[in-house]
Amino acid sequence: MGIDLKVESVDMKSQDSRIGEGKYEMALVGHGGWGGDPDYLRTRFFSEESHWYSGTPGYVNDEVDRLCQEQLREIDEEERKEIIYELQEVLAQEVPEIPLYNTTGYSVFRPEKYDGWMFMFDHHSLSHSKLSYLERSN
Repeated sequence: MGIDLKVESVDMKSQDSRIGEGKYEMALVGHGGWGGDPDYLRTRFFSEESHWYSGTPGYVNDEVDRLCQEQLREIDEEERKEIIYELQEVLAQEVPEIPLYNTTGYSVFRPEKYDGWMFMFDHHSLSHSKLSYLERSN
């Protein structure tokens, strides 16, 4: 791709400190937030609330900030969707983060003992739902 990189591995405390202080050009960190309320975009990209452990430090965009605040105050569901769609379009143009990979989770069980698991996707791991513990008729 034509990108020259100098990889520097450091201990977790040094990494956290450097990210928090903005002393990096690119950082690989493991966090995400799929499947929840779209207000997640505000907690991730709103410049006044973004922290390295929950956002993108140093990213500031006035239009993103305006849309983040607007969607937070909007009570009409359809209007809020339109604001979120607009926010997503701005973020897609800006590309403040680039997801590189997703982790994969595995669950091991003996189907002859119990095979009623109901899985749902949450964050970056598969977890079974409380519905797994309910009796169901076939």
